[in-house]
Amino acid sequence: MPPPRIRGQAADEVSGGSLPIQPSVGGSSQTKQVETIKKLVSGYCAVRFEFEVFEYGRKLAVVCMPVFFPPGSNAQLIFDLMVC
Repeated sequence: MPPPRIRGQAADEVSGGSLPIQPSVGGSSQTKQVETIKKLVSGYCAVRFEFEVFEYGRKLAVVCMPVFFPPGSNAQLIFDLMVC
């Protein structure tokens, strides 16, 4: 089980390290991209993942379950509206 995460703590602070940067020929461009990505995702902390599982299940239900109803029927429409 991963250690508990503190809300607002950056992802690299939680893991105790930083993102690995591979040296390459165009290093300055790659380093700039990594720094930009770190700025974008540093505030995100996945504390509760149950919501994501629920959302993926709901999306799959909306797309896949209407196959079991007659095409173009009101049952398909009502089912999709209830799941949404």
